[in-house]
Amino acid sequence: MNNMFVAALLLLVVQYQQTRRLRFAVLGAFTIGLGLSNQHTLLMYALPLVAWMLAVARGQLLAPGTFALLCLAGLLGLSPYAYLPIAGRHAGCVRPHPPLTETQTQTKKTPASAPNGQGPTVITLCRSLLLALLPFPLRAAPR
Repeated sequence: MNNMFVAALLLLVVQYQQTRRLRFAVLGAFTIGLGLSNQHTLLMYALPLVAWMLAVARGQLLAPGTFALLCLAGLLGLSPYAYLPIAGRHAGCVRPHPPLTETQTQTKKTPASAPNGQGPTVITLCRSLLLALLPFPLRAAPR
């Protein structure tokens, strides 16, 4: 996935160099932030590219409003880190299922934590994450 972020960043830098549209610089800043939340070695690619872009288009990118927008896009890209406090608060809800006892092995019964005995399902985890992040309660849609 790190290679995908590097390729996307290179594409956005080339697009910015060809068109000088601010949209590509902002998407590049977002890609850097998102890529850094995945793999920190992206910094080895991002720093030289950012230095080159600032050298080429210093006047446009260092304008106060534009620079603030670029910083905001980079911070928005780092938003997966906002999940860490939520995950820490609910650290006990996801744990590996206990090993089967000899009786359970012989009768092929699994613990009743989930239908397959593997703990919470992905759908259950996504639903709990969504409910934790939304500022308003969700209601079921009428059928």
